[in-house]
Amino acid sequence: GQRRRGWPAASVELELLPRRRAQPELHPAHQGTDLAAPPVAAARVSAPLCRAGGKVGALVHAALRVPAGQALPWSAETPSLYTLLLTLRDAAGSVVEVLAQRVGLRTVEVRAGRLLVNGRPVTLAGVNRHEHHPETGHVVSDESMLRDVRLMKDLNFNTVRTSHYPNAERWYELCDELGLYVIDEANIESHGMGFEPKHTLAARPDFREAHVERVRRVCERDKNHPSVIVWSLG
Repeated sequence: GQRRRGWPAASVELELLPRRRAQPELHPAHQGTDLAAPPVAAARVSAPLCRAGGKVGALVHAALRVPAGQALPWSAETPSLYTLLLTLRDAAGSVVEVLAQRVGLRTVEVRAGRLLVNGRPVTLAGVNRHEHHPETGHVVSDESMLRDVRLMKDLNFNTVRTSHYPNAERWYELCDELGLYVIDEANIESHGMGFEPKHTLAARPDFREAHVERVRRVCERDKNHPSVIVWSLG
């Protein structure tokens, strides 16, 4: 975008805060952040305002370095989480907005034909899940989702595929908290039209933007969830 002289420069503070030790008797939503503990990592970056596409905003890039001895990697077996706190301040230093999100530290890669999480080979034992309840239909409560996660883990599953569409945001939070790998599926399945190139909507130029937009939206929404290790096109 185009930056103008005289525009005030905002700033963004980033703090990575440790979580309190998990308490099994509490619902995951009630597991808190240890605000009394010092940040594991912190940074502050300038956010100069610019105009792009008719809007005024700022694009900020920052990196947090966590000391090796304090980095607790996230996995389905050890779902260690932190709270990322972002504070936006104006040019005078006053707080404009504060956002908090639970995040995890983990890597995902495919090397020599093996799926690696945090550098270690992982074998996926998974199930497909529809957002459905036998009594309430597609209205699925937090308690129902929590039962699903715990049932999967009790039966030694470590992965769930959101067939055939992105699930409620709360579902991913529970998978982050309790440790369940997620294959996150975009809502672009149209096999009812047929798989032949002359029938499938994926081959029609007039449906191109609809497909791309749905994939883009699910990636933007869920990219910060450590539980999401694979993206699915359905």
